[in-house]
Amino acid sequence: MNTFVEKPNPRLFILAGIPGCGKTTWAKIFFPPWSIVSSDAIREEKWPGESYDYKRNGEVFEEFHRRLGDILEDGKDAVADATSLAYQARWKLSDLADYHYAEKHLIFFNNMEQALNRNYERTGAARVPPEAQTVMLAKFKESRSAILDESYTSITII
Repeated sequence: MNTFVEKPNPRLFILAGIPGCGKTTWAKIFFPPWSIVSSDAIREEKWPGESYDYKRNGEVFEEFHRRLGDILEDGKDAVADATSLAYQARWKLSDLADYHYAEKHLIFFNNMEQALNRNYERTGAARVPPEAQTVMLAKFKESRSAILDESYTSITII
């Protein structure tokens, strides 16, 4: 007698929020390290100790999406640890999940004041420059209402 056991679909957890809001800390508490793909960690791997340079985003996010895809391809859950504030960023992650038949769970960090304070306390390359933070705040306000119109298996607001 053959028994067929259906394997559950993998899940992609998309973390969204401005720098310093606690995305990475939260992910490390709830997920195994191998499942977390961090755009900040990729940036640090490629350019150790260097300041943020938006011109490198293409290379960083190409690697970010490749690593997430590899985890999902193996049928495992993956965590996308990036700001994901722009609609296009969330859309690309959503497409990646769809391609791998993965559930999409958005975790939106709504603690703007805490994030700004944490960023202020950061030093060196870990601190997001003020001009980049201003752009992030605008995207944050825009995405806060937009996410409710997007298609996810679940949305959690922290």
